[in-house]
Amino acid sequence: MKPSNRRWLPVWICALLTSITLTAFWPVLNNDFIKLDDHQYLLQNPNVQHGLTWESVKWAFQAGYASNWHPLTWLSHLLDVEMFGFNPCGHHAVNLLLHVANTVLLFLILRRMTGALWRSAFVAALFAVHPLHVESVAWAAERKDVLSGFFFMLTLGAYLRYVEAMSAKWRWYSLTLMLFALGLMSKPMLVTVPCLLLLLDVWPLKRLDLTNKKSCLTSSPPLLVEKIPFLILCAASSYVTFVAQDKGHSVSALATLPLDYRLANAVASYCKYLGKTIWPTNLAIFYPYPTGHDGLPGQWQDWQIPLATLLLAAGCLFVCARIKATPWLAIGWFWYLGMLVPVIGIVQVGAQSMADRYTYLPLIGLFIGFSWTMVELLGSHRAGKLTLIYAGAAVIAICILATRRQTQLWRNSFTLFSHALEVDANNAVAHDILGQELWKQGQHKAAKEHFLAAIRSDPHYEDAPHDFAVSATQLGATLAMQGKLAEAVEEFQSALQVKPTPQTYNALGMALWQLGRHAEALEQYAQALRLQPEDAAAHEHLGMLYLGEGQLNDAAKQFEETWRLRPDAQSRHDLGMARAMQGRVEEAISQLKEALQLEPDSVATLNDLAWILATTSNPQLRDGARAVDLAKRACQLTEFKQTMVLGTLAAAYAEAGRFEEAAETAEKTVTLALAENNQALADKNRQLLELYHARKPYREPAVNLPAE
Repeated sequence: MKPSNRRWLPVWICALLTSITLTAFWPVLNNDFIKLDDHQYLLQNPNVQHGLTWESVKWAFQAGYASNWHPLTWLSHLLDVEMFGFNPCGHHAVNLLLHVANTVLLFLILRRMTGALWRSAFVAALFAVHPLHVESVAWAAERKDVLSGFFFMLTLGAYLRYVEAMSAKWRWYSLTLMLFALGLMSKPMLVTVPCLLLLLDVWPLKRLDLTNKKSCLTSSPPLLVEKIPFLILCAASSYVTFVAQDKGHSVSALATLPLDYRLANAVASYCKYLGKTIWPTNLAIFYPYPTGHDGLPGQWQDWQIPLATLLLAAGCLFVCARIKATPWLAIGWFWYLGMLVPVIGIVQVGAQSMADRYTYLPLIGLFIGFSWTMVELLGSHRAGKLTLIYAGAAVIAICILATRRQTQLWRNSFTLFSHALEVDANNAVAHDILGQELWKQGQHKAAKEHFLAAIRSDPHYEDAPHDFAVSATQLGATLAMQGKLAEAVEEFQSALQVKPTPQTYNALGMALWQLGRHAEALEQYAQALRLQPEDAAAHEHLGMLYLGEGQLNDAAKQFEETWRLRPDAQSRHDLGMARAMQGRVEEAISQLKEALQLEPDSVATLNDLAWILATTSNPQLRDGARAVDLAKRACQLTEFKQTMVLGTLAAAYAEAGRFEEAAETAEKTVTLALAENNQALADKNRQLLELYHARKPYREPAVNLPAE
C-alpha cells in the first residue's frame, strides 16, 4: 500500500467502524421506552418534565433520586427532553451516537498506545457490535453506560498524552483528572480506573516492569503517587453513591443476602459473563438469583462454585506466569476482572444476580487479550493471516446479526420481557411487568396469571403481590360498579389472600355493605384501620356504615377523624350531614358552608345545604332565597337532569314563597323520576306537589335530609 493511502487508512477504518455499528444497532431507533427504569427515569420523573431549566440543573446534582448520583447523566436526559420531548427515537439516537463515538475513540486510543492498527480495529469492532452491549445502547435509562464510556475513553486518551508529553505534563494530567471526574459523575462504576491506569503502565505503556524487581521498586512509588488524586475522587464518588443507594433502600442487607451467597454469585457471574462473551445467547434484561425450596437466593449445585473458582484461579495463574512473554493476556484478564468488581455483587444493589450492561467496558480487556494472542499464534505466516482475516470477518458478521436481533427484542416491554421468560420461566420481574402490560391492554385474566406466576417464582419479590392486589381490587371495583357484587367480593377476597391492603379492605367493606352484610363490612373497615390507623378512607367508609345503621354519634366521630386526617370538602360534607341527622342543624349548616368554600361546585354540598335551608323546622335557620340560589347552581351543574336536585329546587322555591315555580319544578321532578323508574321518589314528590298547590312549604320535622 502506498504511504499516502496508508495515511488515510485509520480514517477509512473509523468510517467502517461507524458503519458496522450503525448497521448493528439501527433498529433501536424504532424502539419504545420500556417499563423498567425508563418510566422512573423519564416518563414519570417530575424533575425532567420541563427539560433543561435552572431548577432541574440544581436537582441533577442532588443525591438520591432513583438510588443514584450521576448528575451528568441527568443533565444529558434533561437535554434530550429539551430537544426531543418524550419521543423515544431521539433518546435512543443519542445513546447510539455515543456508542459510535466510544467505538471510534477506542480504536484511535488503542492504536496510539500499541501501534497495532488491525488488532486495535478488531478490538473496537468487537466492542461495537457484541450482543452483550445491546442493553447499554438500546435501553434509554442506561445512558449512564455509554456516557461514562465516552468520558472513560477520553480519560485514557488524555492519560496517554500525559505519558507522552515532554513538557507541561501537568496540563495533560489535570485534563485526565477532570475527564475522570466527569466519568464518575456519569456512572460511578469507573472507580476502578486508577487500577486500570496502573495496568496500562505495565503494558502497553511500559512504564512499569513487573518482571524486573529492581526496576519495579524504583518505578512503582512515583506511579502510585500520581494515582492518589484519582483515588481521592473515587473515594468521594463511592461515598456519595453509597449514600444515594442506601437512601433509596437499594443496597441489600447481609441478613437479606448473606455474604457467602454474594461471593458465590460473584464467582459464578465472572464465569457466566465469559460464557456469554464467547457464545452470546439467552440474553435477558434481568437475571434473577437462583432460588432453592426455602425461597432463599444463591442456591447453586454443589460442583458449580468450586469449578468456577478453580477456573478463575487457573486463569490468574496462567496469565501471571506468561506476563513477560504475553503481557497483553494479563492486562486484558485483570482489566476484565477489575472493572467488574464494583458491580459483581459484593455490595449488592438491586435484585439481579448479573446484568449484560455491566460488561460494557470490562469486555474490552478480554477483546484485547484475545486479539493480540490470536495474532501472535497465527499471524506469523500467510495462511495464518488469511485465517485471521476470514475468521475475524465472520465473527464480526455473526455479531452484527445477533446484535440486530437482540436490539429488535427491545422494541417494547412486551417483546423484551416475553423473551426474558423464554430464557428463564421463573423470572419474577418478567412475569410482573408482563402482567402490567397485559393489564394495560385489558387482558385482565392473563395479567393476573402472570402476577401469580411472579409470586410463585420469588415469594420475596414485593412488587408482584402488590400488583396482583391492585389489579384484583380494580377488577372487583369494576364488577361492583356493574352491580355484580358477589363476584366483586370474590375478587377482593382473592386480593387479600395475596397481599392485604387498606384499599382492598375498604373496597370489600363497601361491597359487603351494599349486599346488606353490615357486620362483615364493619369488620373489613376495622381490618383496614388495623393496618393503617391513619387511613382517612377507612374512617370515612366506617362513618358511612354507621350513618346507614343510624349510629349517628359513632358516624360523627369517624367523620371528625376523617377531617383531621384529610381536611377536604368531602369530609366537611360528611360531618355536616351527620350533624344534620343528629338534629344539630346549626352545626350542620356551618360544616356544609365550610365544605362549599373548599369546593364551590360540589353538587352534593349545594343540594344538601339548600335542602336544609329550605326545610328545617327552625325558622331562625331557614333562608329561602339562599336555598334557591344554591339549588339553582346544583341544577345548572347537572343540566337539570338529576331528580333529587330538582326536588330540592322545588322545596327552595316553596320556602321563598314562589309556589307556582315550586309546583312547576315538582311536576318536572315527578316526570323525571318516572322516566328513571323510581316510583318511590315520584310518589314522594307528588305529595310535595300537593303542598305546593296548597301554597305550603315542606318542613322536615326531625331529620333534615333531601327527599329520596
